[in-house]
Amino acid sequence: MHLRPAPLLPLLLLASLHAAPARARQAVPDTLERRVAACTSCHGSQSAPAPQPSSGPNYYPRIAGKPAGYLYNQLHNFRAGRRQYPLMTYMVEHMSDDYLREIATWFSTQHVPAPVLARSSLPAGQLERGHELVTRGDATLKVPACIACHGQRLT
Repeated sequence: MHLRPAPLLPLLLLASLHAAPARARQAVPDTLERRVAACTSCHGSQSAPAPQPSSGPNYYPRIAGKPAGYLYNQLHNFRAGRRQYPLMTYMVEHMSDDYLREIATWFSTQHVPAPVLARSSLPAGQLERGHELVTRGDATLKVPACIACHGQRLT
């Protein structure tokens, strides 16, 4: 009589079924901190500050501590297409108003310290142009002064 080796696939399936209950017990807690992990990877959190502008070409605003209503409106505008940034639109397009409010409220209660940025090494002409835009804007380009919304201290 010739014995054939047992097929490998049924043994693998049996082993995976045996291991499934152990994996199920390692459930990830459903906390808001976990749910906003994708948000904090760019916008920062108390345990992980946002990436520095000098570390790459992208700049992600610090939204911790901003008013909940303001944050909700920005999220709502991304979802409605009034603000354009594909990654943000993708992240919020399926979220309900209540969930957007919950995220906005969570970020409004966070207090992430502002990073200390290195002094700029830009040429004087570029620095002056930046100062102009911040303080006066550019009417020909329809760019309002930054201080018009953010105040003299740019907060």
